[in-house]
Amino acid sequence: MGNSFEELLGSIRYLGPLRDYPSRNYLWTGVTPATIGHRGELSIPVLLSGETVTPSAVSNWLLKLGIAQSFSLKPVDRGARIWEPLVRDWDTGTEVNLADVGFGVSQVLPVIVALLSAPPGSLVILEHPEIHLHPKAQSELADLLVEVASTGEVQILIESHSEHLLARIQRRISESSRGDGSLSPEDVRLYFCEQQKGQSKLTPLEMQASGVITNWPDDFFGDILEERMALSGFYPKSDDPVADG
Repeated sequence: MGNSFEELLGSIRYLGPLRDYPSRNYLWTGVTPATIGHRGELSIPVLLSGETVTPSAVSNWLLKLGIAQSFSLKPVDRGARIWEPLVRDWDTGTEVNLADVGFGVSQVLPVIVALLSAPPGSLVILEHPEIHLHPKAQSELADLLVEVASTGEVQILIESHSEHLLARIQRRISESSRGDGSLSPEDVRLYFCEQQKGQSKLTPLEMQASGVITNWPDDFFGDILEERMALSGFYPKSDDPVADG
């Protein structure tokens, strides 16, 4: 019993909602960390070891997310043990230090490393992995979650408020039902968490093969339909800029 419990705890990879601000340089001692740390503070040393995930793999996903053209680690001098994290800026195409680019890059980088470096049998727990990402990047991040989970080797537990992330997962399930994907409703469990009389209550959400959730709680993401209907009728016909154009 004791060994099983220790093995379970050892399989957990937890990343909190606020990741460390990036350093301009990192000292590489040659030691491979067991995890990236609760704040992602050991992400760069894990990448430098190259044992479980490489900088090029992270670079590929930053490109897919549309927030950086590339990512690399370069020694500050020949033979030096100090490395500089460099990101190729999406707009200018120039390489800049990770500490000098948008906060979203440094916040999502540990998420990518945590997912790609998790050994088989791991439980990866992520709080708000989408933080500081624009909507499209949040949707693309969902595809990384789907890709890792679809291997069947790693379980992922996420706390999120992202409508975009959830919508992409629903879409992938729907595609799978048509034979175009590998994610089924049985691969995903969704829960709505709320406070009731000082206690947390979890409500399972029922998802069909089409990706449709049949028991949405009230105001789950606010009344999105009402907002869109109100927006569509916002302009009187005589003042509608589309109609006038």
